[in-house]
Amino acid sequence: MKRILFIIAFSVIALLSARSVNAQYGCAPYGGECPVASHIVVDKTIRDPREKGDVYVDNLLLSDYQFAPGEDVIFKITIKNTGNNAVDNVTLVDTLPVLTDYLLLSGEVRDMRSIEKSFGTLQSGESKYWYLRVRVKGSSVLPAGIVCGDPNAINRVVVHASNMPDTSDTSSFCIEKKVLGVTIQPKAGAELYVLVAAFVALSGVGLFGSKLVKRIG
Repeated sequence: MKRILFIIAFSVIALLSARSVNAQYGCAPYGGECPVASHIVVDKTIRDPREKGDVYVDNLLLSDYQFAPGEDVIFKITIKNTGNNAVDNVTLVDTLPVLTDYLLLSGEVRDMRSIEKSFGTLQSGESKYWYLRVRVKGSSVLPAGIVCGDPNAINRVVVHASNMPDTSDTSSFCIEKKVLGVTIQPKAGAELYVLVAAFVALSGVGLFGSKLVKRIG
């Protein structure tokens, strides 16, 4: 009997300890996975051109919107320290899709594939934001038809920090090059490049659990 009571008491203590640790790091209770990376989370979203004002969504799918040659695409990156301690040397590296160019605040367009930005130290509970604008390349360099959900139309951000594993997030969109003089739409398999496997592999659970993305401006 004493042995049974000891086992029950030990189980209760272990359960309470697990719940306390999980609450500390914002992870799921009852043995839920709680990686160190949950201290820094990143959420990458894309501005929806169909909406008035600054409305950002996780991704713009084929059924949502297709960007045209020369059109601007705006991303919002949110980084938050969800842990109890400050995190130093927070740096993001953003990889731009090859079918876009980086647009500076001055309006200058640069053919860049990678951008790095340092945020220094993030205190416990602190969030920082960064906006990124790119421009779809001209029609002369775009493939015919629609590019959607493949690496050519996925923007990826990776966040590094001291004593933390790298964390990342992605935002996908679609680009359409309309062929003048064509009255019949080409068949979907011939001109539509939708790599579902690649998109799912690059996705994960976002900052507020609204999409499947890896966590970390």
